[in-house]
Amino acid sequence: MARNVRAEVVRKGRCIAIYESARADEFKSMAPVFGGLTSRFVEVMQSYSPMSPAFRFKLIRKKERIFEAQRFCFRGCIEDWISLHHEGTLDELCQYYLKHLGKESFYELM
Repeated sequence: MARNVRAEVVRKGRCIAIYESARADEFKSMAPVFGGLTSRFVEVMQSYSPMSPAFRFKLIRKKERIFEAQRFCFRGCIEDWISLHHEGTLDELCQYYLKHLGKESFYELM
């Protein structure tokens, strides 16, 4: 099931990283407890929620603009970027991987 996802894109060196915060649904689920929350309150709370690394696209062949896809691994023994062993243009990789943001399928990507 997809959730509301707020994402930020950060370019550093040869990498483009996508960070996500998927807490909007959590704030909405608290609405009945507080007698209803306005959408503006949810928006403000979400803007302050921490961002987590999700995907990174690393430029590996500059001339052809070919990137390697990576995702962040949250396992305690790793907690680092892992390769998804998939190369392509930035457009191809984004179309294939970004649909997994905020979904359980993200954790199945290897």
